[in-house]
Amino acid sequence: MRARWSTRGSSGCPHAGERHIPASEHRILEQIVYGRAGWTCESCGGPLNPLAPHGADDAPSLGHERAVSRDGSWSLSNLLAEQVGCNRAHGAERPPTKAVRA
Repeated sequence: MRARWSTRGSSGCPHAGERHIPASEHRILEQIVYGRAGWTCESCGGPLNPLAPHGADDAPSLGHERAVSRDGSWSLSNLLAEQVGCNRAHGAERPPTKAVRA
């Protein structure tokens, strides 16, 4: 089956430059990124609580090292596992927290 989007940008990510991705792909990325981080927030080091209500400060959230609004991508190397509270606190104005993954 052919994808309905085209590959854009140098990252090779089919969603480069897009603010949102299909929900099914978002869920897959969440599991990969949260597992890679050991279900720990990559900003504060606190635990990600998969049982927390949607929007709770300790609920898991996908963050971006470089915000999509600042030409970041949905590639795995740009995604972070974060608590909702941490992700909400910095928004698109992220201070450097880690080296971008290769």
